[in-house]
Amino acid sequence: MNFEFSKARINAICEEIIYTFMNGERMTEPVDAAALACKFFKLTVYYVRFANEEAEPFGYTSNGHVGIDVVVGNKKINYVFPKNTILLDIRLKNDHIKRREVLAHELMHYIDSIVNAYPIEILMMNDGSMEYSKYMEMMKKREWRADVGSAVLLLPKELVTDVYRDMFGYDNIKVYGEGIFIAEDKIRLAEMAKYLKVSYDMLVGRLYDLDLLEKHNVSEFLRLAFQSEVRAI
Repeated sequence: MNFEFSKARINAICEEIIYTFMNGERMTEPVDAAALACKFFKLTVYYVRFANEEAEPFGYTSNGHVGIDVVVGNKKINYVFPKNTILLDIRLKNDHIKRREVLAHELMHYIDSIVNAYPIEILMMNDGSMEYSKYMEMMKKREWRADVGSAVLLLPKELVTDVYRDMFGYDNIKVYGEGIFIAEDKIRLAEMAKYLKVSYDMLVGRLYDLDLLEKHNVSEFLRLAFQSEVRAI
């Protein structure tokens, strides 16, 4: 089995999925993540109350073999959901952006399981056939693939580029150091994220991947900032 998916390979797979989902039509609206999961891939999505409520709201994709602790009524039970059922934390119902991102993340786990043929890996730890450190490294890579893929599913290149050019023209936004923007650009990026129904962080990460940000040293930002302060005095 090959778990060494490159970012370019993940991008290509997810872009093709969105192209097929849209029947080749140009996108003008945010991706309908629920339709992609339920109508295109024919998956079942449930809201559940997970037993681990101290954790951040999360999702889970069942492989049909391993159970997960959920709360039904006031009772905690370990339940094995049918294979390829996506479970969303019920707390996500009131957070539209987070819900979309978690759903896309879990959908990418499903896509990854097909393309990468890994469903058995979740069982390996139970029977002692894999060292714990190797298992955790495998899970880390699996989560990385889901993070990369979910960003592409929600922010396909064509859609992001079109919206970006509409808002910023053909001069790329300047980023200083690690994710520092001038106030005006930061406000417009927040507006762009709101329109595309994703978090600010996901959008900025995707813009990096698409080379739509012009990188500058943080010292240049500091120089501009202090010059602005001096002019204001």
